[in-house]
Amino acid sequence: MNSICFVVNKYPNEYEPYMLVFLQQLAWEFADIGKTVTVICPLSINLNKKYKQIPYHTVEYTSKKNKVDVFWPKTFGLGQSHYILGKSPVGITTYFLEKSAERVIRSFENKPDVIYGHFMAPSGIAVARLGNKLNIPAFFALGESHNTIEQFGAKRAKKELENIAGIIAVSTYLKNWIVKAGVVEKDKVEVFPNGFNSDRFKKYEKEKAREYLGLPKNEVLVGFVGAFNDRKGVLRVCEAMDRVKGAKLICAGKGEQKPYGDNCIFAKSLKPEEIPLFNNAADIFVLPTLQEGCSNAIVEAMACGLPIISSDRSFNYDILDDKCSIMVDPMNIDEIYDAIQKLVSDELYRNEMSEGALRKAASLTLRNRTYNIMNYIDKRAGVWKSEN
Repeated sequence: MNSICFVVNKYPNEYEPYMLVFLQQLAWEFADIGKTVTVICPLSINLNKKYKQIPYHTVEYTSKKNKVDVFWPKTFGLGQSHYILGKSPVGITTYFLEKSAERVIRSFENKPDVIYGHFMAPSGIAVARLGNKLNIPAFFALGESHNTIEQFGAKRAKKELENIAGIIAVSTYLKNWIVKAGVVEKDKVEVFPNGFNSDRFKKYEKEKAREYLGLPKNEVLVGFVGAFNDRKGVLRVCEAMDRVKGAKLICAGKGEQKPYGDNCIFAKSLKPEEIPLFNNAADIFVLPTLQEGCSNAIVEAMACGLPIISSDRSFNYDILDDKCSIMVDPMNIDEIYDAIQKLVSDELYRNEMSEGALRKAASLTLRNRTYNIMNYIDKRAGVWKSEN
């Protein structure tokens, strides 16, 4: 594989600069390892009139000055989360994504070697259709935290993905989920957990990180990064922290549930570039999430050396173990409290967990993940070509 074309329905732009930043980072990593990278992200101008102002073609440059071409064809869409007359509009959104991307690809002087989508719907279904039409091996990343199979139905999803070249699942949990649903064969799915940008997420001097964020120097700080909602569990953390002695809570995110309590001293939305500093300001990371594909926030916290408290659920099992984390029932406030208090009270144990997090994170860099995905794509693309 020398060239790869991402076909997605969301990508960072001038009006939403933090939209799926992890997807942009992956595209840039492919460029940095020498691949020709294009991104096609159709914009539904009926959903946001500002999209009309975005040029059809823009160029991005990675930190290593490698080029990524981004195409922004204008289209129509209904999103995928708001149901209409009891039915998901994802089918309509997928259709317009597919048609818009097809026009752009047909305009290229040379077809890409591979088409790559992210999330099964609408992007994964769209690239599967495009692969069939254009005779290009198609892949997508399965990273959903919700059941997109329900939006299409298992039988229809199976038919749509019958000729997909391969699927990159971000957790064993998701691989088992899509295989058990009967949508694809097991040998078409490989697991590559999410990775972190090692240039950004690493250990910094804690005192400077706290000074930048205006945080106290001498407190033990428990950090939470994520949407302020029930799925991520911010209020469960606040309830547990109300009983914790010897620590304060700091929260980075936004949402309808507002962090509270005498121990909560920081709760605000931060820019992505500020999250590494936030992680380094903290001593412990807690995220009692109810559902994930694979949590970027956890992986990034580990890369900064934070002991992790998170959910004892299968979506975490690829990235966490007892050397770097305490896994709890995410709905059990007592368990969350006990885990926090144990790490707060035992500095030696906390330091051992910190070292364990750094060791575990060493295998989860974005660069490693990109090479692993590339090797998998080369292997599966060869199989696909021999069968087509």
